[in-house]
Amino acid sequence: MTAKDFAEAFKKDAASALETFIKGLDRLEEEGGNIFVVLENLNYNNIRTRDAFLALSAASKILTNALGVSSTEYKKHNFLTEAAQKRYDTAKSRLILFKNVVNDFAIDLGNVFLPKLQAMISGFQ
Repeated sequence: MTAKDFAEAFKKDAASALETFIKGLDRLEEEGGNIFVVLENLNYNNIRTRDAFLALSAASKILTNALGVSSTEYKKHNFLTEAAQKRYDTAKSRLILFKNVVNDFAIDLGNVFLPKLQAMISGFQ
């Protein structure tokens, strides 16, 4: 994978691009290559950064599994959030309809009793 390919993949799906890079490091080491040279060529000279990449490449299968689980759970979360939003919208709609019914009832009640109430008040004046 070229740097340009990685940059494009990273823009589309950063986790998958990083996973591919880490798997590549793991494969390189399994084939007898030198990860240190690759990381130095990428200007990852800081020992902590290098150690992090070495640890990740050694655990690339665990990383792949963790990313798969997180992706699945993210999708479930989105589904549940959408389902909850539909329920909230339904409850909100029902409350709005109930409010409209109460309001209509108050208008009807007012139309019946308000003229009589005004007549009574006028009679006291």
